[in-house]
Amino acid sequence: APALLPAFSAVLADIGDEQSLTANLSTFSGHLKRIQALRAEADGRALVLLDELGTGTDPVEGAALGVALLRRLVGGGVGCGALTIATTHHSIMTGLKFEDGQGRFENASVEFDEVALAPTYHLLWGIPGRSNALNIAQRLGLDADVV
Repeated sequence: APALLPAFSAVLADIGDEQSLTANLSTFSGHLKRIQALRAEADGRALVLLDELGTGTDPVEGAALGVALLRRLVGGGVGCGALTIATTHHSIMTGLKFEDGQGRFENASVEFDEVALAPTYHLLWGIPGRSNALNIAQRLGLDADVV
């Protein structure tokens, strides 16, 4: 069935790396600065896209901040109520669907062809993605004793 989406008041995105040596911004700082600006601009009818949420810093701290931010975006305060789509490689964030109890979070992933080492672009609703790092590293010839 086709996806039905409402008309959005704005489409706001944090995609890519905002790292800047001249502005003294690390990858993480760049993402955080942009996300704060998005939250300030978002209303309850906005679409917020967050790519690789929680990256560019310590994985445990980044994931914890990502979880807290997603909870805030659906909870209350500035920038809340916006439909938010976030991508991440932090598996802890997939637990939000099960911990929330209010149906405000969903998991999805893009199917990956492990033989061709390429995404199929088939969306799998309800199924969090998994890492294929070791398979890819092996197939790309990284030393077996390293893999």
